[in-house]
Amino acid sequence: MVTMYFIALPIATLDQRSIQFHLCLKVLFISGTAIMDPGIPDLVAYHAPEDRMGLVQGMTNGFRALASVAAPLVAGRAFDISPYFVYSMAAMAAAVSGVCVACATLFDTRRGLEAGVA
Repeated sequence: MVTMYFIALPIATLDQRSIQFHLCLKVLFISGTAIMDPGIPDLVAYHAPEDRMGLVQGMTNGFRALASVAAPLVAGRAFDISPYFVYSMAAMAAAVSGVCVACATLFDTRRGLEAGVA
């Protein structure tokens, strides 16, 4: 959902001048964020070893804080280059994160251990 938002947003804001279309995309983004954001700590906790749970959760919060500071700076500089460049970067980041989550579920070794398969 979030990837579709970042692909469609430049069309809505730069090519289409429709406020209704832009508001529909905002609803899509808010829905995707509301679904995705609470699940990130759970996803990280599922894949982390039990003895490293605090370390992994701390690293997750640290990287989220770093992204909250760095992302506006990078996006502002990229917007000066081209507005399309910002949205392309965001779409690529969302796509890469989706691939990473898919790979994490494909290469999950805990499922095999839970089922008794070594």
